Amino acid sequence: MDLILGNRTTLKRWLLPDSWQSETTKDTVIAELGIGVARQIEGFCNRKFGRVTSQVGPVTSADSRIYFCDRYPLEAKPTFEMRSSGSDTWTAQSGVVSQWSADTGIVQFDTPLGTHYDVIRATSTGGYWIDSAETGDTSLPSGATLLPEGIKLAWLNQCRHHWTSFGMQVNLGEISAAMMVEIRQAYNLIASVKEGLAPYVRFIP
Repeated sequence: MDLILGNRTTLKRWLLPDSWQSETTKDTVIAELGIGVARQIEGFCNRKFGRVTSQVGPVTSADSRIYFCDRYPLEAKPTFEMRSSGSDTWTAQSGVVSQWSADTGIVQFDTPLGTHYDVIRATSTGGYWIDSAETGDTSLPSGATLLPEGIKLAWLNQCRHHWTSFGMQVNLGEISAAMMVEIRQAYNLIASVKEGLAPYVRFIP
């Protein structure tokens, strides 16, 4: 099961003793926790981590010479489309990229593609690959980059912090998805997790 930064089997091994691994009544709660923490981490780092192929967007104003892809490392040069003010049609823009960085997801143009009334969007493949299969034996796609261990460890440690702070104090089989939202919002990232994520924070819009 895809939990954005890992799979449920990996997270269960981190949270539960060996004798509980076959227990399934807590699976939904564990999955909710894993997804919630992953979103916390993405918010803190100001970026999306999971790999997506041929992602369209984000949509931004066309009056800038710089475009920021929200998922990287990039696996190829992005392509661009522009929608002019008052139009419903997206038009492909060829030969407009002057420089692009696979490691930062930053794309540059020699000149803006339009005005602040126009918008542009990219189509790109990027982000870190995570094996979401519960068997953990899926092969890394060609050209993809594996999720760094530092991000994975931060995710696991933050999940365990929430679990030990709250999860074991109640009957987990009765926790609703709505309650889990409240739990996720109640906890901040712990200091050691923030420190581990520092190299992966994007300090640009």
